[in-house]
Amino acid sequence: MLSGAEGPILGPSFGRASEICPDETQFSRGGAQVCGATEFVQAYSPTALSPTMSFVRGLLDRVLLVCAAVTGGLVPGFIAQYRQRLGGRLDQALSDLAPWQRLAEQHYQGDIEQLIRYHLESSDPKFHDEGAIIRALVTTVQQLQSAVDALHGSLFHQTAYLALHGDPGLARATLHDFVPTFALSSEGIVFALAFALAVWLLFEALWYLIALLRPGGRMARAPRMRIW
Repeated sequence: MLSGAEGPILGPSFGRASEICPDETQFSRGGAQVCGATEFVQAYSPTALSPTMSFVRGLLDRVLLVCAAVTGGLVPGFIAQYRQRLGGRLDQALSDLAPWQRLAEQHYQGDIEQLIRYHLESSDPKFHDEGAIIRALVTTVQQLQSAVDALHGSLFHQTAYLALHGDPGLARATLHDFVPTFALSSEGIVFALAFALAVWLLFEALWYLIALLRPGGRMARAPRMRIW
């Protein structure tokens, strides 16, 4: 039987048990480690786990790490297929703009801005509407060309651009028809490992935070215990 006695005495659960309880009479009782010889009470650390939870934690570690590495290896293929769709949109926009560009070359030395101004300043509503259409086509081509150019940098730059400035509709369409391809280039392998490490570190941080916030997760002081 254990009963409370004098002042508090507690040590964090660091180091070997033999350093605290040399005669190997240490045992568990009530969420603490108790030494029968010295009456030293050692509370569990914030991340101490039962054997079952330790097994689950280790399994999650490995599964998450493998899944993250595979996902990271698939990202370059997704970007390539997204870029291909984006290039198709650019080709279509250039095709739509081509007749107006030829008209500008015939009458305005290739300056399509003059053609647009001529249409917008016209008193004829049809010409005015055509000017707005040409302006929209030019803007679309410029935006698509900028996006295509941005997706020809390093893999990390491409990923960041896609995450921050990607077209959600185009990304969904790419994902819908996505054909998994694993990157085997040195850059692709480095990216996959870096992605897996980042995901794993995030998992570790969240797990430790949850361990600190759960009831009994923080170390608390315990009174000296005597064995009767």
